[in-house]
Amino acid sequence: MVVLLKETCDLSTDVENVEDELRRVFGDGVEFFIPIHSELIGGKRVSRVFIDRYIFVKKTDDVDESSFKNKTERIEGILDTRGKYVNDDEISRIKKAMTKDVNRNIPKKGQIVIPIEGSFKNLEGRVISVNKAKMVARVVFERSSRTVEAPINIINLEILYEK
Repeated sequence: MVVLLKETCDLSTDVENVEDELRRVFGDGVEFFIPIHSELIGGKRVSRVFIDRYIFVKKTDDVDESSFKNKTERIEGILDTRGKYVNDDEISRIKKAMTKDVNRNIPKKGQIVIPIEGSFKNLEGRVISVNKAKMVARVVFERSSRTVEAPINIINLEILYEK
């Protein structure tokens, strides 16, 4: 089944509380998949949410819609799935698509990008180098009469176009 989170819930920062809430609602044995890519880069945990506000819960004898009676602090409700449940094969396809999406969104030298988080958020910059192993791109930002070069996590970059 698919659980819908409230709009105020930010999966990228609140994932542990959401997991705790799912266990409280459905029990400790619940199996679920949160479509989020998380990795440790430079000693810092970086997360990217792929399908915002949706969590896939595996239906078992102990877990079904009747387990969920009320809305909680973070959970809005269960989506009407018309009797269909997300199976392991579909979850595997979603995980593969997430990996492809991360790899496809690695910027290339010369591309114009915008950081979506951090101190350079919403500023246009040009990629001058990419370190795929560290998932970091060096980006040049031009503001007024000065140029600033900064390392930006690839996950936090949106590719605009190639210059």
